[in-house]
Amino acid sequence: MKIVMVLVLIQVCWRCAEAHPLDPLTPSELNLVRTIITNSYPTSSSSNLTFQHVALDEPDKPQILSWLSSKSRAPSLPPRRAFVIARFQKQSLEMTVDLSTRSIISTRVYKGHGFPTLTFVEQGLVSQLPFSYEPFKDSLNKRALNMSQVVCAAFTVGWFGEEKTKRTVKVKCYYTNGTANLYARPLEGVAMVADLDDMRILSFSDRFGIPVPKGEGTEYRLSNLKPPFGPKLNGVNVTQPHRPGFTIDGHSVSWGNWKFHLGFDFQVGAIISLASIYDIEKQRYREVLYRGFISEVFVPYQDPTEEWYYTTYFDCGEYGFGQSASSLEPLTDCPPNAHFLDAFYADANGNPVKITNAFCIFEKHAGDIMWRHTEIAIPNQVITEVRADVSLVVRMVSTVGNYDYVIDWEFKPSGSIKFGVGLTGILGMKGGTYINTDQIKGEIDIHGTLLSDNTIGVYHDHFFTYYLDLDIDGQRNSFVKTTLQTRKVKDPKIPRKSYWTTVSDTAKTEADGRVKLGLEAAELAVVNPNKKTKRGNKTGYRLLPGSVAHPLLVSDDYPQIRGAFSNYNVWVTPYNKSEKWAAGLFVDRSRGDDSLAVRSKKNREIEKEDIVLWYTMGFHHVPSQEDYPVMPTLNVEFELRPTNFFEANPVLKAINFIFFFIVFTTIIWSSNVECSSHLHPLDPITPSEINLVRTIVLKAYPPETSKNSTIAFQYVGLEEPQKSTILSWKYSKTKTPPPPRRIYVIARFKKQSLEIIVDLSRRSIVGSKVYKGHGYPMLNIQEQAAASVLPFSYGPFKESVKKRGLNISEVVCSDFSVGWFGEKKTKRLLKIKCYYTEGSVNLYMRPLEGVEATVDMDEMKIVDYKDRYVVPMPKAEGTEYRASKLKPPFGPILKGISLMQHAAPAFNLHGNTVSWANWEFHVGFDVRAGPIISLASVYDLEMQKYRQVLYRGFISELFVPYQDPTEDWYYTSYFDSGEFGFGQSASSLEPLTDCPSNAEFLDAFFADANGKPVKIPNAFCIFEKYAGDVMWRHTEVAIPNVLITEVRPDVTLVVRMVSTVGNYDYIIDWEFKPSGSIKIGVGLTGILEVKAGTYTNTDEVKEDIYGTLLADYTIGTYHDHFLTYYLDLDIDGEHNSFVKNTLETARVKDRKIPRKSYWTVKWAGGLFVDRSRGDDTIATWTQRNREIENKDIVLWYTMGFHHVPSQEDFPIMPTLTSGFELRPTNFFERNPVLKTKSTEPAHWSNCTK
Repeated sequence: MKIVMVLVLIQVCWRCAEAHPLDPLTPSELNLVRTIITNSYPTSSSSNLTFQHVALDEPDKPQILSWLSSKSRAPSLPPRRAFVIARFQKQSLEMTVDLSTRSIISTRVYKGHGFPTLTFVEQGLVSQLPFSYEPFKDSLNKRALNMSQVVCAAFTVGWFGEEKTKRTVKVKCYYTNGTANLYARPLEGVAMVADLDDMRILSFSDRFGIPVPKGEGTEYRLSNLKPPFGPKLNGVNVTQPHRPGFTIDGHSVSWGNWKFHLGFDFQVGAIISLASIYDIEKQRYREVLYRGFISEVFVPYQDPTEEWYYTTYFDCGEYGFGQSASSLEPLTDCPPNAHFLDAFYADANGNPVKITNAFCIFEKHAGDIMWRHTEIAIPNQVITEVRADVSLVVRMVSTVGNYDYVIDWEFKPSGSIKFGVGLTGILGMKGGTYINTDQIKGEIDIHGTLLSDNTIGVYHDHFFTYYLDLDIDGQRNSFVKTTLQTRKVKDPKIPRKSYWTTVSDTAKTEADGRVKLGLEAAELAVVNPNKKTKRGNKTGYRLLPGSVAHPLLVSDDYPQIRGAFSNYNVWVTPYNKSEKWAAGLFVDRSRGDDSLAVRSKKNREIEKEDIVLWYTMGFHHVPSQEDYPVMPTLNVEFELRPTNFFEANPVLKAINFIFFFIVFTTIIWSSNVECSSHLHPLDPITPSEINLVRTIVLKAYPPETSKNSTIAFQYVGLEEPQKSTILSWKYSKTKTPPPPRRIYVIARFKKQSLEIIVDLSRRSIVGSKVYKGHGYPMLNIQEQAAASVLPFSYGPFKESVKKRGLNISEVVCSDFSVGWFGEKKTKRLLKIKCYYTEGSVNLYMRPLEGVEATVDMDEMKIVDYKDRYVVPMPKAEGTEYRASKLKPPFGPILKGISLMQHAAPAFNLHGNTVSWANWEFHVGFDVRAGPIISLASVYDLEMQKYRQVLYRGFISELFVPYQDPTEDWYYTSYFDSGEFGFGQSASSLEPLTDCPSNAEFLDAFFADANGKPVKIPNAFCIFEKYAGDVMWRHTEVAIPNVLITEVRPDVTLVVRMVSTVGNYDYIIDWEFKPSGSIKIGVGLTGILEVKAGTYTNTDEVKEDIYGTLLADYTIGTYHDHFLTYYLDLDIDGEHNSFVKNTLETARVKDRKIPRKSYWTVKWAGGLFVDRSRGDDTIATWTQRNREIENKDIVLWYTMGFHHVPSQEDFPIMPTLTSGFELRPTNFFERNPVLKTKSTEPAHWSNCTK
């Protein structure tokens, strides 16, 4: 009842609010349009009038902007006009209707190629024609099919070089007997061509008899599924005790620091307009996006046979993305805190049609982190500041035939707009004669994947082209492409050989604005060249691309001619009100002569103009059995992120509301944790074990009075038992004790590195050797601290501080590894750099540039010192990030969101073993690697057993090379795991901000330099994540008089650790999905490593400063982050192979087929890091070229970031996230979450008074 009341309230506000010139047409306006046009075009038996497209005729942009800036809006409201495409006497009419004068003010007959969007009415009518067509009825009789269980649907036929075309469609039919999943049971070989204007069948073919796929296993409706069910997911309830943080005024939405207009269009669906963001420093809203929408969705299938070659769809222009919008289901399509809005369009008769719950709007808190930093470098202080991330999502789902597209617009307080697309629904399938791939012999290409008996999921693509009219601080913008180019170091005194730097080019004309992504390292931005920050950087927004795919059809193939807008991922054109449609306005049977690709050939000027960014995000889809009978959602996204748009981090002063009552959930959760009776063989070492190791090692290496004769523990970690031993223990039917616990120790003793194996059961050292190779062990925290204080007793350093007029008590120093640059002999050295903290704890923003000490770590003394020059000390002003020290104005203000579970949490902890839904895995900890996930297996509902997936996975190394080749910076290339210890650097997680209110926390332990245990409280958190995502869904409207909607909300389990390595904070997530996927996420936040310079504005810069000027005298240095994961995948056992599927373009050889091409699938199949020389790395190991087919193999995956800092990264960086996914492919027989039953969220009372 509460939800209903909220919906009614919002709808009332929607209707009663002040009119906006971009509001979609209302039902009364649609009726008025119908009346005006039917009065002018009366129908008769020989002249039928149909409304193909009725939409707002958008006022000219200057009118909108004038109205927006006017203080007295009512007098200047632009006239309301409707744009109509109609069919009358077999012609396409374009009409403009003035609603204020109730008249048609312009009409023209469209004479070009192509036809308008198909309406639902005519699709429904043409789909009924076969049932009165005798040859079709004969085909059904021949197949012994019950005609009452047959459903037909209309499909566009494209254009394949014909000189003249009619408005025709293909009609294909399906058998529903025993299932609602009609697309899984095609009547393959039976097809009709029908004329939409005459509404009659022109031709019929029944070429061959292929078995109709069985109905068994195709059903997806919960009410028709049979046990066993699972996995079971407990409901996560989203509550907002102080009501939502957004307001809706008509179609205008205000939230946090954002305001925008939400519109609706028959052809494209959701339209976001006039998006502007409040700048807290400037105390005003600033323009970002004038208008944005999905202009086209191009879906070419890759089966070139006679029955399928024409299947290349344009889902917006042919079928109407808005017309196809589904009514969203509360609690499943959208979370419990969502608010819903209706939409309206005109049907073929001009009558208004209501789409209930066409949109939902909700605040999203998925447990993400907006920004954070933990600082331990300041003596006797531990500072942790975290802000939980909350964003606003606008969602629409468009169901175009078999596919459901979940479309999200996500607004973030940091100024970013994220554009998300989720692909789910039902695959396009064809019938075949095969039931097993062994039957497919030789060169036979079935153009898809065999999913089930006689069922083939056809290869295809999805290309989403977004229209983004960015107005960054106004209309006069430019498009800048910044390439990252490798340079050779020219200074012979510098041992480093190369670095990369940025070269920016401003596009002059449209030809310069065309970009194919993935060919070179580049950053793309739209900037306002006339608006600059105080530092002189041009204000702008950059594009962070999503899934990059290029078309594989040959360029002169007819589908690709029509879809030529997908040839480039990025286009930039000058704004023109009429140029909105990537494929043209009349898309059905179009010839590509009115597309974005053709218009762009004009090569108009785009520098300092009102420009439009067109971005295409693509997928190549090779179906797998998990996509059958309904597909788990495949999500991708891209982002528009501010770049030097703000003077500093716009969410530095963000305010999160947090409520005390959520602690109740944590208490319940803690009581659910079980205690293990005995150790798991992969459990991390315990405090008692660390103490025992220390005792054993010190007994063998007793301390002496001489220097360097006291053993120092550099690494103490579990000596992992042999894999065969672990697996034997794991899968033993009888409970056997775990294998003996052994500990691997690296220690420094008398300037040597020792490798020691300690057997805990025997309480003795069972192996010991002196390491003779290159490199040194990981640095421990105590020696780093000892080295960092040496400058304070060093005379030259004190003189350097004094001559700069600094208070030495406010100076803090930190240590940095120095790498290897070709030296034949190396010592164990560190560089010491120092910072000034007076007025701010953000020490990294105030370096003593030019001052540098080199420390011999074995002797623990300074062996070299430089004070090369004096540059101005960066100011403390603006660098503080602690909430208690910040000054007004504050904002944006984000309302609290609580995640609660009225039932117990769905996961169990047994020691370090986690069981949740259909997953079971072990969480370990290593002082170097941090989190280790082991023995991950997923429960197969069909096989009724757990199946192996991942034996062991962790971050093996994190390589961070900086790109400043000067004498003071060239050595800055860090290995954060091997040099500093990713686990040793783990931060204690803050409840409610680092992790959501429903999280459970686990501690970790490591050995310090003296071998004593050190506790990291809350090193991990584990929580069930519900971000309002959709696990899978489908809405079916093709079955007459039946509307089916089935949706499952997605819930996942996240294991999180944050490692703070000096200035950077890395958020490491392992996310387990019920669908069988493992998503590995990384968030980069914290503080940039900056250098001091002499500049306050970019106009002063005449040379390469190897970074971005962020503030006065402060340069954020260019750098990279490469995270290399070790993934020992054991897919159903240890003997695996690595297969590379190449998607290759092939020419159509059959001359009877007018299509020219398609794509198909070809199947192919260091320990001591500090000052190391790269001779003990994966790159060296693989030179052995060992056999890996049908072997126990390890996958190594490196995920990288090139980081060009922007002013938004100052003084602390909003989290930049990325990740990858391990997704099952033909691992299950079918969709493993088909039978998921989610516990519905409880409705908690709001606690406000």
